[in-house]
Amino acid sequence: MTATALRLPLVAGLAVSATSALAGAPGVVDRIPADTGMFIAIPNLQSMLTDITAFTAAHGDSLPPEVGAGLAQIGVVQLFISQPGMNAAGSAAVVLMPTGEAGAPGAPPPMDGVGILPITDFAAFAEGPFISSQNPEMEGGVLSLDLFGNVVHIRDLDGYAVVGADRDL
Repeated sequence: MTATALRLPLVAGLAVSATSALAGAPGVVDRIPADTGMFIAIPNLQSMLTDITAFTAAHGDSLPPEVGAGLAQIGVVQLFISQPGMNAAGSAAVVLMPTGEAGAPGAPPPMDGVGILPITDFAAFAEGPFISSQNPEMEGGVLSLDLFGNVVHIRDLDGYAVVGADRDL
């Protein structure tokens, strides 16, 4: 398949995904900022994780190391959705926003990203066994914790939580 053949469906998919008015769009789309550079909406978080786990089990040995390493990060998401207060069957998103910095010539602009996860009870989520074991601190409505040596910030979005390394984002 040519690069152009791959790009056309991707561009068409992103163009269609760019509006929350799209019939049948996952609920999480309403929480995505208008100035978002790109996003990936996930209609059912648990279903996606189940599919990725099955794919990795079936093809893990034949994947390039960097792809396998990326797919291994799914375990972290599994830890999050095992917490009380999560809606594992809810919609989620990965949101990428331009940093405003200039990128290398011919390369896409640098972007920062956050995840938006479905939450039914933020307090129960924050007090759950995995999150509470990461030394969380709540300040100004933002829960910050040390997740495997990286600081992660989580904020309640009324039915969702935004998760990322950049506290301001």
